[in-house]
Amino acid sequence: MTVKPVVPVILVLCLGASPVGAQEPPQIGLDPSVVWAASGGSWRAETRQGHYRVLVRHLGGDHVVSEVTVQWIAPDPETSEYQGVRSVVVFDPDLHGPWSFGEPELESRSGILVRLEGTNPYTMEHGELIFRAAALDEIPVVLEGSVGDWGPHAL
Repeated sequence: MTVKPVVPVILVLCLGASPVGAQEPPQIGLDPSVVWAASGGSWRAETRQGHYRVLVRHLGGDHVVSEVTVQWIAPDPETSEYQGVRSVVVFDPDLHGPWSFGEPELESRSGILVRLEGTNPYTMEHGELIFRAAALDEIPVVLEGSVGDWGPHAL
């Protein structure tokens, strides 16, 4: 009688038949292009209330540019899980020029006041963007900015 080794068969069964490289990538909850997220302040509208979140996404390859979004976040009345109620792109590099921003600074003041320092990746010029977001039904207003084509105006 001949004894055959069973260890290789057991290893194949334990490890599975698919190669390691063919596994699905892990699911992540936040867009990988988001490099900064800051929450703060509070808002109230009729029966809902919540806080603000500012996201800075980096786009591009060799010359990284940023997109800046402000969101109104609130708990779902039925589940109490937080959800986005409104989202507005405040700075779009296709519209306002190639700027790369760092961490947003938030200050609670009639909504939130947001300050971002940035650099133009082509000219290495430094600048800043300051905007205010208030009520859920109001448009965020750029108060001051030395980046892109700005002056005090609503988006």
